[in-house]
Amino acid sequence: MVIYLPKCLSYPTAYIGILKAGAAYLPLDVSNPDALIISVLQDATPKSIITTDSLANNKMRAALEQSGVKSKLLIIDDDGIWREDLEGNGTGREQFLNKHYYEESKLYFSRRR
Repeated sequence: MVIYLPKCLSYPTAYIGILKAGAAYLPLDVSNPDALIISVLQDATPKSIITTDSLANNKMRAALEQSGVKSKLLIIDDDGIWREDLEGNGTGREQFLNKHYYEESKLYFSRRR
């Protein structure tokens, strides 16, 4: 799985969730140039990409199209709701994911201060 997020609370949530699921992750910095992102996507061919709605619309969908990689987009809204873009093209056909895990992680990280 690719983590393509700015530094925010959702970043460690995604990171820990991926590790607990026993999957591998690949962090991509949002400041990377488009050519590097396309090259990494072609080499890694990830099954899923975790990103925000604005990053998905601005950069990731174009990079996926140019790279020819078929990956699911797991999109995190500003209010913390995770959803899956089922068609990968932003047409609105989406499945909302369980917000419960996000709320638990928010509580966990707020107690760690």
